[in-house]
Amino acid sequence: MTEKKTKIILDLCGGTGSWSKPYLDNGYDVKIIDANEWGNLNESTDIRLLKKIDKPIYGILAAPPCTHFAGSGARWWKDKGLEPLKDGLSIVDAVFRIVFAHKPKFWVMENPVGRLVHYIGKPKMIFNPCDYGDPYTKKTCLWGEFNEPIKTPVEPKFITVGGKRMSEIHYKTFAMKPNDRARERSKTPGGFAKAFYEANKWMNIYGDMRTCIKCKMKADVVEKGKDYCAECWFQYFSGETMEQYEKRQNELEERRKKKNEEK
Repeated sequence: MTEKKTKIILDLCGGTGSWSKPYLDNGYDVKIIDANEWGNLNESTDIRLLKKIDKPIYGILAAPPCTHFAGSGARWWKDKGLEPLKDGLSIVDAVFRIVFAHKPKFWVMENPVGRLVHYIGKPKMIFNPCDYGDPYTKKTCLWGEFNEPIKTPVEPKFITVGGKRMSEIHYKTFAMKPNDRARERSKTPGGFAKAFYEANKWMNIYGDMRTCIKCKMKADVVEKGKDYCAECWFQYFSGETMEQYEKRQNELEERRKKKNEEK
């Protein structure tokens, strides 16, 4: 058994497994816990019933259903009443319980921008899929303890059909059946999933004695068997320093603003 195969990743409410796929493809032991059969809920399908696993858990990815949290559905919140909200929060609470019980090397929970912030506080970061190479927007919050993935932004693409402007993913899924459309749109963007994996595949699990091979500061990650601090690893991975990267991002942002002003 390889070292990676001994590292367990819990994919909570994993659905299609799109977020954990890079870990699975690279030999990690991924366990998806998701309610895929209504009316047949047990500890393998409902995270609220998950018992403590008597093995070390390397990482936890969690994507609780956003149906009762996402701002895009705010106009229905009042009519739904409080019971659906309480049900949604019970799943979020289960995520925190599982994190507390297993103490993974990293954990992260995602949900679209909405009212969840009023119950668990501000997220660690907010991203759009276009920040990581997928040309559409969907503001998504991330809570947890993890390394923030390196952004590789692209311009979002929009398609106009019958006078209606929509994102590329909305256009591609528009004709699908409601359940299929919701499932497709809920998938974790591939670019983000890969970037998150790269940033969190080897956390510093060896203690404070490991040092960066370049600057001799505390090591944060391991790449191809070599220890790097975050800044030196960034330069190794991207070919540029953080300062160069930030300058390039600022220039890109200025071009975006100028382009929007010209519209």
